[in-house]
Amino acid sequence: MDEPQFHIAKTEIYSKKPVFMSQKIPQPSFLRFSHSATITALSNGNLLALWFSGSKEGSPDVKIWQSEFIQNKWTLAHPIMSSYSLMHDLRFYVRKLGNPVIYRARNGILHLFVVSVSLGGWGGSSINHLTSSDNGNTWSKATKLITSPFINISTLVRCIPIELSDGGFYLPAYHEFIHTYPELLRFNAHGDFVEQHKISSYNSLLQPSIIAINSSTAYAYMRNNGHKNRNLYRLETHNGGVTWSDPVKTNLKNFDSSIAVNQIESGLLIMAYNPKMRGMLAIATSLDGLNWKQQKVIENYTGSDYAEFSYPSIIINNGVINMVYTWYMKGSPHLIKHIQFNKAWLLTP
Repeated sequence: MDEPQFHIAKTEIYSKKPVFMSQKIPQPSFLRFSHSATITALSNGNLLALWFSGSKEGSPDVKIWQSEFIQNKWTLAHPIMSSYSLMHDLRFYVRKLGNPVIYRARNGILHLFVVSVSLGGWGGSSINHLTSSDNGNTWSKATKLITSPFINISTLVRCIPIELSDGGFYLPAYHEFIHTYPELLRFNAHGDFVEQHKISSYNSLLQPSIIAINSSTAYAYMRNNGHKNRNLYRLETHNGGVTWSDPVKTNLKNFDSSIAVNQIESGLLIMAYNPKMRGMLAIATSLDGLNWKQQKVIENYTGSDYAEFSYPSIIINNGVINMVYTWYMKGSPHLIKHIQFNKAWLLTP
């Protein structure tokens, strides 16, 4: 098989006038816990966001919810999958759902990956795959992704895939049973799973967020779930993701939480992360991928009560940066918030 090559999209941010908008995605009032949002741009120019929501994380009532951004307004969220509907598709017991990841392939097909657990905790999880050919109006029957012919458990997903030059894509994933490590799952242009590549064997690195620099080079940034070490690490590949360097420490610290990276123009990288607990969500930029400068603090709650602004996902659509993330303040339900901004706003002091 030929060495994979990354597809480099044009990501120039055109407007010189600062642009910023924010809104919470509407959802039914009975939902108390919404988390781990993912977002993509549809072929019609609208946005589609999905996340998991229920009474609490891991509860049997958790479902995968979906909302569409039409004419600058999000539709009321509606469920597209439950543990029961997934059990019906798989003919196999499912105890809980989590971490959806959405991706629109070059041919317009939407690929949705959802983590499920039948027994035990998240370490006993597996990945399920659905597709849509009508912008998410309807979804195919779910199938279980087979990444190992032996014990096909303990593979999870969180971050958005990256496109390959042949029309296929890499799905960032991670293993969380006994030993925690990140990996890439490769899919061909037809959306079929082809192979997997381990990014690192270093323990405690998970939820890789990947950005392609050129056709053969990409950077991977890792959530570090070590109890004391909050450093953010970068790994790099120069052969299309087949092999990766050892982790190198960046100048950022991130509180044990998911991050998101993207490229807002050639040579300018953007990262959303939690520098101080999950009550502070910030955005930084970098020219070399190692040395980052904090540009904006998006959320910052320093009170004694717990607050959470976490698990960002970032895409660029029509010259605008879009980010969705978990938003929570004590006394309110966990919600999903969406912000839009451009380079001019981000770099304005």
